[in-house]
Amino acid sequence: WGLLWRRWMSAPAQDGISEKEALDRVMMIVKAHPKVNPAKLTQSSHFMNDLGLDSLDVVEIVMGFEEEFVLYIPDEVADKLVSVPAAVDFVAKHPKAK
Repeated sequence: WGLLWRRWMSAPAQDGISEKEALDRVMMIVKAHPKVNPAKLTQSSHFMNDLGLDSLDVVEIVMGFEEEFVLYIPDEVADKLVSVPAAVDFVAKHPKAK
């Protein structure tokens, strides 16, 4: 029992955040954007196709993700974050997301 207890207590904390937390916070950031109609926002929303945002709006949202999750998103990755699921997947898998 003692060995198991020590092993459990010394296990490193999990990096990153859960998918549920990532989803909640991504939705909050997108909903807060002035051009987003909250009634149209769903867990599967595409920023341009479903919400009618332009590329500048998407850049602003991605900057919001960087600020909220305290991480840097390189341009080549940011270009792919065009929907709620893409953003949630990226954030939930990023080991430094806070």
